[in-house]
Amino acid sequence: MDLHIRSVDIPVTDELRAYAEGRAKKLDRLIERGSDTQLELRRRPQRTGAEVTAVQVTIRSGKKLLRAEETDFDPMKAIDQAFDKMARQMRRAHDRRTDRQATKLDVGAITNGDMSGLAQPLAAFETIDDEDDDDLDAPIARTKRFTMKPMPPDEAVEQMELLGHSFFLFFNVDDDQMNVVYLRHDGSYGIIAPDAK
Repeated sequence: MDLHIRSVDIPVTDELRAYAEGRAKKLDRLIERGSDTQLELRRRPQRTGAEVTAVQVTIRSGKKLLRAEETDFDPMKAIDQAFDKMARQMRRAHDRRTDRQATKLDVGAITNGDMSGLAQPLAAFETIDDEDDDDLDAPIARTKRFTMKPMPPDEAVEQMELLGHSFFLFFNVDDDQMNVVYLRHDGSYGIIAPDAK
């Protein structure tokens, strides 16, 4: 795994770089070869006047994008927490893929009227709030930009789950337009699409 470290306003010492690279290597067994990992460090002021270190880890592996962010007064603790969160997301994504494959195999039982073998992949679904920007007074606290790749809705659902969000904006190749897929309260998914009228 290639780790790229970007610091906005925090000096990256050799000790901090070696520590981050050591933590990143522990994720090697969980991700595909050729994955690109970025670590961003920046200061974030608090209302109390103190500053914390915000660490954001982003892993791009093929079409998949995973992101985890944590803050702490100690940069090394923030790095630890961000990589721990990333490892949990990666394990959860692997478990969801496994559950989804099992569900696809059980679809034949539904057509035969036997519902007993149906897997429940959404029962353990939980959303992750990676942003804690409560200390900002502006109505728009942050703008995120990302490369938009056309994809079908099922791939958008998988990407949303990998990011740990409850919604995901994507370009739907089936409708040739922008859509939003979201997690409904009952655990199912919905799509918001513009009306062409």
